[in-house]
Amino acid sequence: MTQVNDNINPYKGKHLTYEERVKIEAYKELDYSNRKIGRILGRSSQTINDAVNQGTVRTIKQRQVHNSKVYEYDQYTYSADADHQLYLRNRQNSGRRPKWSQCDLFTSWADDRMLKDG
Repeated sequence: MTQVNDNINPYKGKHLTYEERVKIEAYKELDYSNRKIGRILGRSSQTINDAVNQGTVRTIKQRQVHNSKVYEYDQYTYSADADHQLYLRNRQNSGRRPKWSQCDLFTSWADDRMLKDG
């Protein structure tokens, strides 16, 4: 039996790339919905939603001073750079920790051996 690969999603189980995040930012500026962006990129709308929620930043739209009080009018927009930086920071913190880092007794023994033996 031969296998037809037409129904296999090449993005399943993969993380968003920086280029995809930039496209999401451009589509959000055009006021596209997460579902429409997901259809365009071939991704789940929930993946797009998670990326938008993770990469949304506050920007100050307008600042006014009235009677010595400062009023700031802000808006929340999606930033591909902020989203990608947070993704990279989270990837650095992922993964299993080495066993030796969980045992203080071993760490102190190894430090003493290195100091004695040079």
